Amino acid sequence: MAYYLTERTAQEREEAFLLAMAGGRELPVVPSIQDLERHAEEWASLVPPDAQLRAAIAEMMGKKYRFVRDRVPRVRAALGLDEPTIEAAFDSQFRRSLATIYAVSMSSGERFRWSRSRFSARIEDLPPFWMAYALTLTETVGGGLLVLPIALAGVGPLPGVVVLVLIGLLNMLTIGGLVEAITRNGDMRYGNAYFGRLAGALLGRSGSSSITVTLLVLNVVLFLAYLLAFGEVLGTATGTSALIWVGVLFAVNLFFLRRRDLDSTVAAAIVIGAINVGLILGICALGMTHVHSDNLLAAHLPFVGAEPAGAAALGLAFGVVMIAYFGHTSAGNVAKVVLGRDPGGRALLRGTMAATATVIVLYSVAVIAINGAVRPSALVGYGGTAIKPLADEVGASVNILGAVYVLLAIGLGSIYISLGMFNQVREWLPTTPRGASPIARAFTGFASGHVGGFWLGALPALFTFGVVEWLVATERASFAEPLGLVGILTLPLLGGVFPMLLLHAARRRGDYVPGSVVGIVRGPVGIATVGAIFLVAVLVQGFVIWQRPTERLLAGITAGLMIVVTAVAARRGAFRPRSVIEVRREATGSGVLSVTVGGVPGHGLIRVVEDGAEREMSGVGGVVDRFAKLRSATFEFDPKETRELKVWVHGVTAEGDSEAIEARVQLEPSVTIDERRTGNGSVLLDLPVGSARVVVAMEGAEP
Repeated sequence: MAYYLTERTAQEREEAFLLAMAGGRELPVVPSIQDLERHAEEWASLVPPDAQLRAAIAEMMGKKYRFVRDRVPRVRAALGLDEPTIEAAFDSQFRRSLATIYAVSMSSGERFRWSRSRFSARIEDLPPFWMAYALTLTETVGGGLLVLPIALAGVGPLPGVVVLVLIGLLNMLTIGGLVEAITRNGDMRYGNAYFGRLAGALLGRSGSSSITVTLLVLNVVLFLAYLLAFGEVLGTATGTSALIWVGVLFAVNLFFLRRRDLDSTVAAAIVIGAINVGLILGICALGMTHVHSDNLLAAHLPFVGAEPAGAAALGLAFGVVMIAYFGHTSAGNVAKVVLGRDPGGRALLRGTMAATATVIVLYSVAVIAINGAVRPSALVGYGGTAIKPLADEVGASVNILGAVYVLLAIGLGSIYISLGMFNQVREWLPTTPRGASPIARAFTGFASGHVGGFWLGALPALFTFGVVEWLVATERASFAEPLGLVGILTLPLLGGVFPMLLLHAARRRGDYVPGSVVGIVRGPVGIATVGAIFLVAVLVQGFVIWQRPTERLLAGITAGLMIVVTAVAARRGAFRPRSVIEVRREATGSGVLSVTVGGVPGHGLIRVVEDGAEREMSGVGGVVDRFAKLRSATFEFDPKETRELKVWVHGVTAEGDSEAIEARVQLEPSVTIDERRTGNGSVLLDLPVGSARVVVAMEGAEP
């Protein structure tokens, strides 16, 4: 669940693991016996067939781990420990029975670890729909409870619920569009890409740069707000200064930045998220007992009544609600887990949209409960979170639940954000170019070093911490205002326009055809309409609601960026249809061949040669029982209006990752083609006008 990773840091982690293994050093991640048992089917293919070697592995495992026999059935099966030949080989090598590697009994701690492992396995074996639902829900619900009642107090609880529902429904469309784009993309499906690379692959370099810079700005402000919330809530609950708790949380973040990792599993994410939802419902239940009709029916609509909603209240409500619903970055992790079980993506799409609907309900209940219990005057303009005003009305029990919620949702959320900023900055650090000056070499050497790279990567977190301490010390801190401002300037782009652009590009250039699509935005008109809504919202906010020149300038820059990114992507061919030929080796040893033309299944003819025997299958695709026997595949299809062809030859590992397979690609009749290798086992070719005949030959085999 390391969604804070970037492509560079993920590669560095794997290299560090392999170097430690090769050098005989302690591994950065040491698997437990419970891990080996749960994933035995994945590493079983690495076990050598020789009985003596298997016996030696069993002896080493018995020395390193303590386990009883009936707890490791998968390990026994992977090593063949129940086979007489392995028992005999063990006895001949070590002069004792194989049974001596097993412990006779377990301690209470070992029983707990095995029970926890079984519980985690049950959670991680949820059906695809419920896995997508649980992960999306738990990663979307965060600090919204703490800030939404304050942001919506200026318009009133019931109008606030209307705003929540409308913007929530709009976000259902955008996150659904993003999920469909991910489902159509092979790199995201197999976990080899991150959002910057996804945007780069579909929209070009300008799209990738825009999304990464905007995401960094958003993360800096979220980190600031999380530090403020943590300090304010725990300071109030303990009767101490918020400065102390801000420092404590920042120190914890520095610790994890030093480690450069947070070992969060799918099971842990779901369990912690479920606890957070339970705490939200508990806080809401306490608020419901003190709801007053005067508070609940208070409403301030724009241009209506004696006390209409002011410009500041409208802007704050829109920006904060946008941030509260932003869970789009979780879609990548959800996809890797779910698409392996449901390749068509139906469960992924429905699960994420159902989770967003649940978030709408949760937030609406929270606003009714808290704003209905607390007077509007106590919330409007309040600089902290909604916990203290609610506790003043309901009692100290709210402070207790709020403190636990802040520890789990805000504390862990801040670590994810700081790690994301850290890795993103390190992704931008330069490498030493050839012929560089001594000064450039000195800087890149410092940046690539352990100490220099750490402090450069930590700069955003350090800067934000200093700003928060100054704001708290000078009593200028505001939890809601920076979220509202940055929400307006970043979320219409990140959570609105970008998902629609990625969806449109993926539908015309995608590697796969999903089993389910977002029907409401089925065509280009629907996609353009959703994107235009976000553009108009920014323009109205900047030039109708906002009055200060600086705010109007920022809104104009945001709107201009939306238009420029769209125009540049279109000019560079991001929406130009593409044909895709995939030749894939499955982890089971079988093979899959498929053709996609402009985002829909291709039609034509495929001829495959397997050990000299030739057979035909339909142009949509087919299965090869044994990929190792495949010598060549010839694809004949009508590319329609597409002038770009992607030939992707790769294999899927037992872990669900993609690895390139060398092959020779020939386009017939032979024409001069522009061939571009992308480094992931795929080749991009320019197609001539007319039907296409493509021959894919396995490297070293005669076609």
